[in-house]
Amino acid sequence: MKTKKFYIVLAAMLLTSVCAFAQSGNQPLKGDVNEDGKVDVTDIVAVVNIIMNGGSTPQPTTYYWYVGITTPTEVDTDNIMTSETEIGWHACTGTPTSIHIGQVSNSTKVNWVVLIPTALNITKVSNGDDVTDAYTVDTIDITGTNYRRWTQLAATKKFDYDMIQ
Repeated sequence: MKTKKFYIVLAAMLLTSVCAFAQSGNQPLKGDVNEDGKVDVTDIVAVVNIIMNGGSTPQPTTYYWYVGITTPTEVDTDNIMTSETEIGWHACTGTPTSIHIGQVSNSTKVNWVVLIPTALNITKVSNGDDVTDAYTVDTIDITGTNYRRWTQLAATKKFDYDMIQ
């Protein structure tokens, strides 16, 4: 533990001294660990995180959510949709507090299915009002990930809701 504290103090001293000698031009700044173009306390935090994680930087978690008319049996990471208005699987990095699903359309009236990982703790559906009674919700497992599944949200041709915490 004393060794980690020593390295943290050493890293802080090194980054502080590098601030005084920041380079100009297109060369990267010495000590700019998080590569944001400046050397400041966030670089010290980045160094401490690297030390605490055994030399690696943790990657943000990528979650996948789905909107469509059937419940899939697996996440199709080869066909991730890039627009919130497309039927299929979508990626989101980090931990959002809401997911907007806007104007997803089908040619006939259907009951929509929405799947969102339970880890995101998104539990409500809104179209400006709380539409709690407009859906059935349960939890299912798809390839080792638990998803909250909303079904029968709207027997209409389009779906336009916000999924929120």
